[in-house]
Amino acid sequence: MFYLAIRSLVCLEKGLYNTRPLQRIVADQVDEKLLGAVAAAYRQGRRLFVVTTNLDAQRPVLWNMGAIADSRRPQALELFRKVLVASASVPGAFDPVFIDAEANGHHFKEMHVDGGTAYPLFAVPVRLLAATGQVAGQHGGQIYIIINNNLEPEFAVTKPKTLTIVARSFNTLVKSDFYDTIFDSYLFAKERGFGFNLAYIPNTFRTKSVGLVDQKYMLALFDLGHRQGVRGGEWKRVPPRLYR
Repeated sequence: MFYLAIRSLVCLEKGLYNTRPLQRIVADQVDEKLLGAVAAAYRQGRRLFVVTTNLDAQRPVLWNMGAIADSRRPQALELFRKVLVASASVPGAFDPVFIDAEANGHHFKEMHVDGGTAYPLFAVPVRLLAATGQVAGQHGGQIYIIINNNLEPEFAVTKPKTLTIVARSFNTLVKSDFYDTIFDSYLFAKERGFGFNLAYIPNTFRTKSVGLVDQKYMLALFDLGHRQGVRGGEWKRVPPRLYR
């Protein structure tokens, strides 16, 4: 399972920034050819899931992207693109994405934002498993979790300014949320006999991002990931809290 977070710099609207540049990137990259490839993989038994948050219902929504691609419906490509944009739309910072829905004969538009708002990590969906028991009999295999963030506590003097305090508090909340979900996934893996593999940005990575999109930061981060991938053996076998 891979989690891809894409952020874009744009102008003021419903969120602090709108997602039109991101929509253009997604529209350029996600075409009928790609949709066909995803559909073919789906028919071979491979699964691609994307999580968004339905703010109206206050719940995470798990989208089976392969099923959407293979549906052959006229609106499949548009929906596929919308889900990708919604999954990267941090609420408040970026515009939400409105997705057409129907229930009890009524048509309406659901407001969807980043899936991390309701469910920070879809590696082992503990809440979904508790509700459905769909994988109750499955054992063995490997779980790989890649986090595009730092997970370990890092000391930094917080300036006594409102926005700085809010930003630092939000960062702390996000880390705490990730800790809990990753630890749940770790316990699930141990119980089921799965191998647990975790990768994230270490505290030793010192390049800082300036603004919402910083090419220097992104290139440095890419180089870090590439070096770790080439070396191999960089996976953490336990969550951060267990070896600190």
